[in-house]
Amino acid sequence: MSSEETKTPDGKKGISRRRFIAVTATGVVAGAAIGVAGGYLGAPKGVTSTEVGTSTQTVTTTVTSGTQTGTQTGTQTGTQASSLLTFTVNGVAYSFNVGSNYGDVYYYDTLADTLREALGLTGTKQGCREGDCGACTVLANGTPILSCVTLSCECGGMDITTIEGLATGNTLHPIQQAFIDNFGTQCGFCTPGMILESKALLDQNPKATEAEIRTAISGNLCRCTGYVGIIKSILAAESTIGGT
Repeated sequence: MSSEETKTPDGKKGISRRRFIAVTATGVVAGAAIGVAGGYLGAPKGVTSTEVGTSTQTVTTTVTSGTQTGTQTGTQTGTQASSLLTFTVNGVAYSFNVGSNYGDVYYYDTLADTLREALGLTGTKQGCREGDCGACTVLANGTPILSCVTLSCECGGMDITTIEGLATGNTLHPIQQAFIDNFGTQCGFCTPGMILESKALLDQNPKATEAEIRTAISGNLCRCTGYVGIIKSILAAESTIGGT
């Protein structure tokens, strides 16, 4: 007979007290871990919970230790997140279903994915998909964000501006025109992010110095190393806008 077993008064083998405690403790820890993990699966930001359901479930649990059998009945109440997500892009309000059905915005979809695939705004580029290169930069309530590492569900109620939203009709924004006039683009992949980062800077500081401009775009990488033309373009846009 092993140390994990013991004999009951009628001589049958049973589970030892130490073994019973160990098994019980393991179940408690596992249950707690599942509960903690479940806590992180709630509704994401920007999604309002509206559907509430109540269900009653009877669970029968049998414990075999030579002596115990039990039945447990419980009532569970659950809350489901609704599937509505709304934010504005370039002045137009969009509502999305959030879920796992075809055409839905998934909980793990990034803003860059939603802009490009759901709305067809492919001016937002994706380079590294890790938040390092800045090509995916868009403006959220006027502040530059990296859309490749921002979940769409985090953007509920926000006002998003992409490169497509800067021009007025057929008239380009002064920063866009300055990039054309001063050869601020080579392959053009980094250009949308550069322009939006520059717009945020000049909106806050229309008389930014060259050093301040370099600091502002330090997170936007140009693989063509065309920074001379980029800096010249932003300075030219300042003059057009009326900064310096």
